[in-house]
Order: sequence, then C-alpha cells, then structure tokens
Amino acid sequence: MKRSLIVCVVVLTGCAQGSDESAPAAQPEAAVETTVLPNRLDAIVDELAKPGAPYMAGDANTSTHHMPYFLDSYAIRALCTQYALEQKPQYLAAAQAWANRVLDDQAKMIPFGAYYMNYGLYRQPGQAHGDWYVADSSSIAQGVLCTAHMSDHPDRIRYLESAQRFFDLVETNYINSDGGTSDGFWGDNRASWWASTSIFGAFAIAMYNETGTTMYLQRALQSFDWLSAADPANFMPEGAPGVVLYIGEFFVQAWPLVRGTPREDLAKKQLRFFFDWMAANQKSRNLDSPIDYCAHGQTYMAGLPYLNFTYGAPGGDEEVAYLRALLRSRIDFANVVDWSLTAWAAWSESAQLLALLPSPASVTPGSTGLVATN
Repeated sequence: MKRSLIVCVVVLTGCAQGSDESAPAAQPEAAVETTVLPNRLDAIVDELAKPGAPYMAGDANTSTHHMPYFLDSYAIRALCTQYALEQKPQYLAAAQAWANRVLDDQAKMIPFGAYYMNYGLYRQPGQAHGDWYVADSSSIAQGVLCTAHMSDHPDRIRYLESAQRFFDLVETNYINSDGGTSDGFWGDNRASWWASTSIFGAFAIAMYNETGTTMYLQRALQSFDWLSAADPANFMPEGAPGVVLYIGEFFVQAWPLVRGTPREDLAKKQLRFFFDWMAANQKSRNLDSPIDYCAHGQTYMAGLPYLNFTYGAPGGDEEVAYLRALLRSRIDFANVVDWSLTAWAAWSESAQLLALLPSPASVTPGSTGLVATN
C-alpha cells in the first residue's frame, strides 16, 4: 500500500502548521538522529505481538501485553506514520493486528459501537454494567482510523466503519446541550468534560480529514466552542500535563479549520497559553521544572513534542533528545509508566521526522478522502 506521503502526513498529524504570531516561529531544519525511532518501533512491534491481557495495576507479567488500549493507540499512530515514510510491512501488520483485536472486542460491547478499553476493572465485552469512557475510547478510535487510512480494501472499509459506529454512538448519546461531550458511563457523572470533549473533538477532525463529511466538522467546531468558552486554563489543576496534551492536540488539529475565521483569535489565545506552559515546564528548556516525567499523571510530557512539531513551534528537537536519554533506562513494557512514556515518545518522534520533510503539505477534503494541493 503506497498512499501519497503528503496525504498521509495530513491524516496522521493534522498538518496544523502555524506560521504567524500565534506561536513562536517554526523550527529550522536541524540534524536529527533518525535511527532511534525505528529501533523503538521494532520493540513496540514485538511487545504488541505478545498475547493480550486486560490492564490491572501492578501486573508485572512480561509474557503478555496488558496495557490500556488508549495508550496503545499512540504507538499505533507512530507505527502508521513510520509505515507511510518507510513502507516497512511489519509496521502496518502490527497496526492491523491491534486494530483487528479492537474490532473483535467492539463487536461484543454494550452499547453497540463502544470500544473496549482493556481495563480489567471496568466494562468488559458483553457486559451491560460498569464504567466506560468516551475519552479513552476516542484515543482508541484515532488508532483505528490511522490504520484504516494506511490499509487497502476491504480492511480499510472495516476499520473506517468501526470508527463511524463509535462516532455515531457518542454523537447520539453523549453530546450535551451545551455542545460539550460527556465521558460516557463515569459513575453518575453525565456532565460535559474537557478530556472527552477535546479527544472526541480531535477524533472528529480526523474523521473530517479522512472523509470530507461535514457532520464531523460541525462536531469539531462545537467542541472548539465549548472548550474556548470554558477556557482550558481553568482545567489545569486537574493535571496540567494531561490538559495540555489533550486539549493542546485538539487546538493544534483545529488550527487549519479555524484560521481565517472568527474563531482564529480564540485559537491563538489557547495555543499561546499551551506553548508558553510547555516552554516553562519541559525539562529540556527548564531543568528546574518540578514535573517528574516518570510519575503517575506526568508521563503525558512525552507526548508534548508532538504539539511542537505538528504546529511548528520551537523546542521539539531538544525535548525529544531529553526523552531519548530518559527512555534508555525505561524499557520494562510490563510497567505502565515505561509503556506510556514509550508510546507517547514514539508519537512525538514520528512527528519530528515528518517535520523534516522538505516542504509543508496542505490539503482539501474530498468525497473519497484527502486531495493534496500545492
């Protein structure tokens, strides 16, 4: 499968290139070590090939792969990106094997269209009780969608229909009157929440980029309006790195859709806030940052360079170098901290390689997908 590389760049990263005062100037091309990511991805392929098991905190079994599917999805997106660049069949095969497992679980889930999250303590396939989260599932959906984009028929259709079923489930049942998205079955909480709104919104953007169907764009813009009105700065006490990663990804992906529209100034405000926070807290730029990347709730930091590279803001190369030094001693994939750092770092590294392409890409959505333009 050899899809146009320019088209793949847009689907896999959003191609949200920023080039004005809304964020610092784009990074110049630099000498970047390009052999580390393939080695990391080879290790990811080997890990994903192990027999699967549900995630249970403290499970140290190295013979199974037992991580939450939402974490896996970022590794899958890195594999798809690297497949677009190198056409190594093992990368696409690993992504498809993971997606097939996700689809098999989805077929048994209640409600119809839900993704199994691979948590041992929450809703299982066939169960009509227990927590089930839109936020986690929206990350899973993006992994499935990236795999769909890289696949030939009939696999492409199977994966795309799976993503569409999930979208329809959430759009019909978990969108609130305020335009935000609830997190599904989160105890008794049915209120709109920043994580579910931003991650489902980013998924809607990816669906729009893939299909050109306007209902996905409409959902993305409603997510934009809800997040802008709520002001992401108000959510930072809930866990700043995660807020910056998930809402930051949404605004980076939304930028090409709102640039030149009345929403542009709001987007600039949020992007400036996120990139300022990153400049102050990424270890590569501030060694006195209090954030421990290896602590629970802090591993999101490994995904933040993705925002640097995808938007075109400075600091990504230095941060990836810091992450690579950190990851040399974090190779226990039975440990959720090591796996999450690895998955998010690979996602960031894949964006770094795409940023080294000689010219930016731009696209227009069409009825059958994306059409590259000059």
